[in-house]
Amino acid sequence: SGLFLHALSNDFHVAAKQIGLVVGSYYYVYVAMQLPAGMLVDRFGARLLLSGGCGLASLALLCFSMTDTVWVAMAARLVAGLGFSFCFVSLVQLIVQWFSRSQFPKWIGYSEAGGMLLVFVAQLGMSRALQCCSWRHLVQGQAVIAMILALAIALIVRNRPSPHIKTAQTIDTLAIFWAQLLDMMRSSQVWLVSFGAGCLFAVVSIFASLWVPVVVEQKSHVSFVLASHASETLWLGVVVGLLCYGRWLKSDALNHKYLLVRSILVLMVLFVILFFCHSMSF
Repeated sequence: SGLFLHALSNDFHVAAKQIGLVVGSYYYVYVAMQLPAGMLVDRFGARLLLSGGCGLASLALLCFSMTDTVWVAMAARLVAGLGFSFCFVSLVQLIVQWFSRSQFPKWIGYSEAGGMLLVFVAQLGMSRALQCCSWRHLVQGQAVIAMILALAIALIVRNRPSPHIKTAQTIDTLAIFWAQLLDMMRSSQVWLVSFGAGCLFAVVSIFASLWVPVVVEQKSHVSFVLASHASETLWLGVVVGLLCYGRWLKSDALNHKYLLVRSILVLMVLFVILFFCHSMSF
């Protein structure tokens, strides 16, 4: 989280560039694993990979909270990204298995809105907890929560409504797995969609979440804790948008394109205002 940037920089005695690499290393594996994660979820099921991924991420977060070495911290963040890389893909597969196709946009929107609402609440709580607790204690708390989630998923989540119904496409051999992966990588449409989604992901989840508090702190001359509220309101806005899109979005390609283009244009205008309007108050 961007809330930890100052604390990490002071603890590891490195500049913002190195801390950016440490924090951003989570996303290197997370993004790279999305295609393989989808195929692995099809092969082994969402429950196994979700619970195993959360358990792996829990151990990585615990290691991250205990290290004093930059490279160990980066490695721990990489492993955490690997563990959490199955979350969204597993969510998509579970929705496909449990709900009809016509309900897919609605439940994707509602599920993502619930997740972002938790992010908003967590950011709000951590920004206040940092005033009296070390970032290491907060990360250890995250590790405990991730392990509890791993156990809860293993006990509660089911891959499909009935164990006798098998609707997910499976991959029988490793050769077929790599063949399908190579086929997707040869598709220009896949690369175009991936590039666009990656750019949007980078703007919201990486840049806005990590660096907006720093930018607001410098431009508005307020405390870092107060500036962190700017990123918290970002997640609140995402929640509202997802709830609206989940309620009204139809499964029509033209509507998807229209909403995507409109959202990108609005996002560009707001970022221009944020970074180039010097007279903007907090």
